[in-house]
Amino acid sequence: MHRAGRPEIQVTQNLRTFAALFPRAGAPGKFVVALPVKIYSAATFARLIKKELAMKKSIAVTAAVLVLVGMSYAWSAVAADKAPAEKGQLLSHSVYFALKEPTPEAKQKLVDSCKKLLSQHPGVVYFAAGTLCDEAKSPLNVRDFDVALLMVFSDHEALHTYAASADHQKFIADNATTFKGVRVFDADVDYVASPGGHAAK
Repeated sequence: MHRAGRPEIQVTQNLRTFAALFPRAGAPGKFVVALPVKIYSAATFARLIKKELAMKKSIAVTAAVLVLVGMSYAWSAVAADKAPAEKGQLLSHSVYFALKEPTPEAKQKLVDSCKKLLSQHPGVVYFAAGTLCDEAKSPLNVRDFDVALLMVFSDHEALHTYAASADHQKFIADNATTFKGVRVFDADVDYVASPGGHAAK
């Protein structure tokens, strides 16, 4: 004698639950329930349904994440094509090069190439290029580069024009094989006049 109750009632309830969770597409109120050859217990059937729901939830979450990522890329592309509207806002463009053979000669050659090919472009408000400071060795200093290129552009469009220019492409062609690594940092910045500032020589 089964003290737990009537098994056929439990199976019937499970099937109704299954039908409510998985209706036939396009036929409201009608359900397709395939009775398995093996009759599962109430506990086993509940676990199967729970597993199926978890899988559907995982797929839904993944789809949502992909949509958000796609929207993020689309928004970035639109934002990149628009110059900052705020008065006094500029675009800072900082590049840090690590060389395969960081000899003094190789470092100076790259600095000279930066000055020759990258300094004279429309929209460049500030330009500087140089090597890692040997004296800057505090725990906060990042020292995994050899040459730094610091530029400030009048707006985003000026940076895009610079990146597509023949001189910039030549700089890459002339020096790319010497690079061990390159990191680029771009930021929208506000210009503030400094009494102690001076023009680059």
